[in-house]
Amino acid sequence: MFTDLAGFTTFSEALSPERVTYLLNRHFTDMTDVILEHEGTLVQFIGDALMAFWGAPLDDDDQAYHAVATAIAMQKAMAALREDFAKENLPPIRMRIGIHSGSAVVGNLGSAKRWATLPSAMT
Repeated sequence: MFTDLAGFTTFSEALSPERVTYLLNRHFTDMTDVILEHEGTLVQFIGDALMAFWGAPLDDDDQAYHAVATAIAMQKAMAALREDFAKENLPPIRMRIGIHSGSAVVGNLGSAKRWATLPSAMT
């Protein structure tokens, strides 16, 4: 699952850095809670986006169902968050969600230099 906030660059330019930080942290906290409640694994935050998956590190025979149920719950949580943000004069954020189902490789991927400090047995 990948998510992002529609129009983030445009509305963030009109906010102070402190307000952008508050908005993102509140959004990420609420969405992370939903992911964890639905047995997901949060992978990373990328700007205004987040990435999560199901089925690893533990097998999940219902991973597609959990991902879709999470997306629905996240959109419900976004509606509540928009109401809170309206009371704080913050923009009415909207989140887009993409879900892919199928095989994936997960683990320590990246530059060999990133792992240069690990013992050779772990690389």
